[in-house]
Amino acid sequence: MNVRWNKRALTQLRAAHEWIEKDNPVAAQEFVDSVKGLIGLLGEHPGMGVRTDEQGVFMFPLVRYRYLIFYRLLRDEEVRIIRIRHASRKRPTK
Repeated sequence: MNVRWNKRALTQLRAAHEWIEKDNPVAAQEFVDSVKGLIGLLGEHPGMGVRTDEQGVFMFPLVRYRYLIFYRLLRDEEVRIIRIRHASRKRPTK
């Protein structure tokens, strides 16, 4: 299954990388590698994760780094990564 990122999710990934990199450049790269690895798994197994209360949105935690990856399944042909945020951040309002 194809995996695509929306602009916001890519921006959030870059921001998280930059934040981690300030203290530990090696950990920052490991974080990005972990995200990419998980995204690859979502492409192979799109049902991973849990449904959120937002229609059609799933969430999968990146436990080691305490980040949450949110995605949608589009027409059973694509996984769309829609946002990435730290688990301690407040849930965005609609």
